[in-house]
Amino acid sequence: MRIFIQIVISFFLAWWPIVTLTSVMLFGGPGAVNDAKTLRLAILVIFYPVVIGVGLYLFKFSLWGIPPKWTLIATIVAPIVALLMLDYPRMLMNANAGIPNSGYFKNETQVYHSGTKIDADPKSFQVIEEKGEPNFRLSPVYGKDQTRVFLNGKPIDGADPTTFDILGSDWRYAKDARNIYFEGKPIVGVDLTKFAKVQPEVENDQSYTDGSSLIYWGKIVGKVDGETVRSIGPSYVKDRTQVFYLGKPIPGADPATFEIISDSYSRDKARVYFWTTEI
Repeated sequence: MRIFIQIVISFFLAWWPIVTLTSVMLFGGPGAVNDAKTLRLAILVIFYPVVIGVGLYLFKFSLWGIPPKWTLIATIVAPIVALLMLDYPRMLMNANAGIPNSGYFKNETQVYHSGTKIDADPKSFQVIEEKGEPNFRLSPVYGKDQTRVFLNGKPIDGADPTTFDILGSDWRYAKDARNIYFEGKPIVGVDLTKFAKVQPEVENDQSYTDGSSLIYWGKIVGKVDGETVRSIGPSYVKDRTQVFYLGKPIPGADPATFEIISDSYSRDKARVYFWTTEI
């Protein structure tokens, strides 16, 4: 009987890490991270090993030879560490105080991002809204006050709040009077006046050009002919002399006869390619 009880207790304790990690699924719905009841439920669920530890201690029951005192300490310390790592206590305090745990928020004296104070001026602070269709994010990522621009609550070095704006519907790219930015970092060496997505626009493609360079995921990956460069499919770009896939040139590919077979395969008049490799 004793062995059976130890097996049952061990089973519930072994499930605790999985329960703790999956507790974040409680916050999948809109506004759930700001709901105090949901946060309290998550905290209680994570603390269930304490009940087991207290029971073992009161009944002086050793689990596989481990003294009840050490089992109790372990079942108390582990949930506390997990809660601090998941930041649930701070989130609960914010929810009780009416401070959202997602997005930007300001009151008369302070600006917050995801429930954490940031060094911004509340009087002049405003959210920079994205253009186009709503995306998978639940809240805007950019904000600005009279002196600085913020991305996810962190200031972008050197960004000009007066002229800063998001390029199109892709939050990763933005510009001001001095720079083009990719995820808050300036792209050095591009022409601000000609920077645009490679035409025709392809959904989810990350290919941009400034008329002389190809920019892929925020990096200059090669020189292109601005007059003939165009997108020919997801992740594929060509001009009059070369073809690129995922920002990498396909050696020897003939742009005039190049065509896409599938997501991974393509061909021209002489060769078949798997991504950028000739078969």
